[in-house]
Amino acid sequence: MSGQVLAPEDQMMQWITSTWITKPIYVVSELGIADLMCDGPISVDALANKTDTHAPTLYRLLRALSSIGIFVETDDREFGLTPLARCLLSDAMRPMVRMFLSEWHDRACNELNYTVRTGKPGFDHSFGKTAFEWMEKNPEERAILDQGQGLKATGFAKAVIENYNFSEYKSICDIGGGQGAYLMQLLSKYPHIKGLVADLH
Repeated sequence: MSGQVLAPEDQMMQWITSTWITKPIYVVSELGIADLMCDGPISVDALANKTDTHAPTLYRLLRALSSIGIFVETDDREFGLTPLARCLLSDAMRPMVRMFLSEWHDRACNELNYTVRTGKPGFDHSFGKTAFEWMEKNPEERAILDQGQGLKATGFAKAVIENYNFSEYKSICDIGGGQGAYLMQLLSKYPHIKGLVADLH
């Protein structure tokens, strides 16, 4: 066999314990740990000083992530980037991590049981208002949402542009287009098209 196939119980256990990985990924992304390693490996003590965190606990967190290939311990208590860790840089996937693994996102997802039972939005039930209303009152979280959605839209736009021809169109309106990341990428290939983004802010 070319690869090992997990038993159903082992596969299910990986899914059950997935937060053991996703939560540490979220924490190091919030702290901007990967960005601090851009100039090379750095000691845990220096990282803790720069992020105002508890060095022994941060060390254990980085050791855990290193065990699955996110970061590498290059020397005693010194860590550097790996290809996986580079995904957590601010100009890579960090915005998506901060959006999808955020506390508000978790809180909304935790209401899935309510949604399945009632057919009503779990976010509204948890926060007492719609997502748009809540985001208007929490601009920092809205900025993270916009960054994450923009990054996701960029990847989506690339796939769409590679498979569809928009040259015959004179104008395009992106409904719910956020900050316009998708439309801007589309217009960069079709500069003759007039673009319009419609969204709530």
